[in-house]
Parts: sequence; C-alpha cells; structure tokens
Amino acid sequence: MVDDDLVVRKTVALLLGRTGYRVACAPDGEAGWTALCTERFDLLITDQEMPGLTGLELLRRLRAGLPFLPAIMISGFVPSSEPDLRSLLWPGAVIEKPFSFAVLLARVRELLSPRMAASAIVLADHQLVFNQLRPPIVLNGTPAPNTAPPGRAPRERTR
Repeated sequence: MVDDDLVVRKTVALLLGRTGYRVACAPDGEAGWTALCTERFDLLITDQEMPGLTGLELLRRLRAGLPFLPAIMISGFVPSSEPDLRSLLWPGAVIEKPFSFAVLLARVRELLSPRMAASAIVLADHQLVFNQLRPPIVLNGTPAPNTAPPGRAPRERTR
C-alpha cells in the first residue's frame, strides 16, 4: 500500500489485514519502488498524487520490470488523459477517492483470484508470440527500438 496519507495507508492496511491479507506500507512512491525491488508482492495498491514519484510514475517503473503484477490506483485525481493509463493498469483497476472498503476489497479479491492469474499467464504467452511475429516499426526510414514490454519465456512442458 503506497500512499502519502498516513490515515488512508493505515486504514487500508488494517482492514485488509483483518480480512486475511498481509500488507506492507510505503509513505511515498520512492519507498514503494524500493520495496517492490527488494520484496515479493502479489498486488500493488498506490495513490496517484504523492510528492516525488507519483503513482503513475511508479506504475511505469513497475510495468518495465513486472508487467503482470496486478495494480490498483486509488486517487481523488485519476489521470484519465494519460494515453498509457489503460496499459499501465492491466492487470488492475482505478478506484476513485473517496471509496468504500467493500469496493476495494472486491477489486483485491478479483485481481488475486486464480482465474485472473491464469488469464495473465495466457496473455503473457500471446504477447510473446505477438512480439515475435510483428514487423519492426519504422519511423522516418529508421527502425524504432522495440518498446513492447518484455515477454515471458514459454514454459517447458514436463510429463
């Protein structure tokens, strides 16, 4: 849970903890990024408007390294004009403040469900195939670097 508002951070952590989830908290985007780099998480919940590293910037870093980790952005200001918001929040969701805990809990359960995890793996495999088959992008006669998120290597089949 990454939020610069201590009350929101502690309340969400307490309520999710009471429903059986273990929650780590970070007071800002940089601290959240450090935690993401050093620990293993199943889900990121972040505010958007924070001093320093915003939630959107944190999501950009996250997607560069962990493209399939579910994320929830909670914010009173959702940057809907950002062209890459949809891809940054897949898999994930946006919840506008003020929000009810029931709505947040439903999204957390949905994103951590086995069905959602399986769809992320399937889409990861399709993304890998798509990236291998698509022609290179050419801008003004110069091939553009591949900006697609890194694919996931296919799993070896075992019997």
